[in-house]
Amino acid sequence: MFEVEKKIIVDLIPSTNGNRPGYKMEPEYITVHDTGNTSKGANAYMHSRYIKNPTTGASWHFTVDDEKIYQHLPTNENGWHAGDGRNGTGNRKSIGIEICMNSDIDRAKAENLAAQLITYLMWKFDIPVQKVVQHNHWTGKNCPSVIRSRKNGWQSFIKLIQESNTTLTSIMGNMEAKLAQMVTFALKGNKSPALPYCSTEELAQIFIEEAEIEGVRADVAWAQTLKETGYFKYGGIVVPEQNNYSGIGALNGNGKGQAARFDSPRLGVRAQIQHLKAYASTEPLKHECIDPRFSLVKRGSAKYVEWLGYKNNPNGAGWAYPGDGYGYDIVKLVNLIVKEPVNEAHWGDKYIQKMKELGLISGEHKALDELTWAEFGAVTVKLLDMLAKQ
Repeated sequence: MFEVEKKIIVDLIPSTNGNRPGYKMEPEYITVHDTGNTSKGANAYMHSRYIKNPTTGASWHFTVDDEKIYQHLPTNENGWHAGDGRNGTGNRKSIGIEICMNSDIDRAKAENLAAQLITYLMWKFDIPVQKVVQHNHWTGKNCPSVIRSRKNGWQSFIKLIQESNTTLTSIMGNMEAKLAQMVTFALKGNKSPALPYCSTEELAQIFIEEAEIEGVRADVAWAQTLKETGYFKYGGIVVPEQNNYSGIGALNGNGKGQAARFDSPRLGVRAQIQHLKAYASTEPLKHECIDPRFSLVKRGSAKYVEWLGYKNNPNGAGWAYPGDGYGYDIVKLVNLIVKEPVNEAHWGDKYIQKMKELGLISGEHKALDELTWAEFGAVTVKLLDMLAKQ
């Protein structure tokens, strides 16, 4: 899954060395250092030699140059690298990474390789990007000094991490969940959804249809709706009768009902899908634009669900402001929906069975089968004859 794993060379500090503390830890942070050495020779191999010197008193987990990654400590053991003391969070809860910055390597490649490593570690230990920090975070000292010396250097490095993150969730594409999973999961969260104009099943089907037209993942949009409406419990600015399933136009300071209103559930869904597409893509809309805030969006500024929160978006945009963790919450819901046990029975099967019992239809029919005009006419005539005889 991660090519960077193949580049890790395990070369651990001997367990007898004093700079290998040996305390067990569950990492919560990733701390970035750089050598600050802009002369020659401070490549990853030489640094692994340095770190094995028991007199240095310092240790970290990985050293990275433009070609190699050396691992010096197991990731479930702490190192002495953060400078915040024996019991400091930086030392006791953080994976330390040292990036070589010497002049005889390609520094850009070294930073890119480090970004790939960090992406892998974020995935492996479920560490959010907000907890990828500089050594400066713990001590106030100017490290990583080479990265920090550039204008917007740290912000650029974080963006590099986010762009290399192959585990980010695309807003555009085919849905992974099934209709039954979407419905079942929503009803588990709220058995009595406040949907005055349609059923949960009907609304989920609308989401699938509208999302497919614009190329947006329907399960992502559905998960966003569950977050925004509280599983259709509402209770905030938006009221159920507005057919607004994503808080469009619900601004801080607005009173109840002071948000966008749509004439039907389908139009409310369409506006949400269009708003998501505005963030995720620069492609034109298939339908006429009905999203009242479409023009306010920086097109293509949030290709990934995780970037929908302004604070988590390297492009300085986002659906939610400040929105720290907003997109990550949606991804968690999507993952839960996809894992929902599938009930193959469709909500419409009971009506098909009743039509059979009444003699209106015969043979095998499925709830989502297409209906021809001939079949519609036959059922209608039979129904009229039945009513006439009563």
